[in-house]
Amino acid sequence: MVRVHEADGPVHQARDDVKKLFVLLFLFAAASATVPALRERVEPRVVPVWDSGLRRLDPVIEWAMVPVHRWAAEHEAQAIARMIRSRAERSGNLPLPSEFPDYLRRNWRGGKQGRDPWGNWYYLVVSRDSITVGSAGPDGERNTEDDIRASVGRR
Repeated sequence: MVRVHEADGPVHQARDDVKKLFVLLFLFAAASATVPALRERVEPRVVPVWDSGLRRLDPVIEWAMVPVHRWAAEHEAQAIARMIRSRAERSGNLPLPSEFPDYLRRNWRGGKQGRDPWGNWYYLVVSRDSITVGSAGPDGERNTEDDIRASVGRR
């Protein structure tokens, strides 16, 4: 039995017990990850619980990642638009919007090779004075309020 001084009180004792519990859990986790015989016994019981917990967190993680994905899509669309303008200035040719996914697969080396963070192809809109690269955004549908577009002027 651990003696507790009057000044420490039950709150300090509880804190010490929680610290000891975390140390034990950490040691158990480390042992079960590194000792093959222990891992074989623990893994069938832990993995299903872990996977189930992660599946329940998927909607929360997805919601939390939307701002990060939006930022990534905005910056990638802008970089793609600048690349297209640069190549068009050198060659005089712009890719056709209908062939844009194939163009990105061949020429774009960033991210998911032409797909936005939600897995959809970036799209291209060319006008007389601008080049616009867009993402359908989280909902996957073009021309909705969550779309992301980046435009550069044509020179």
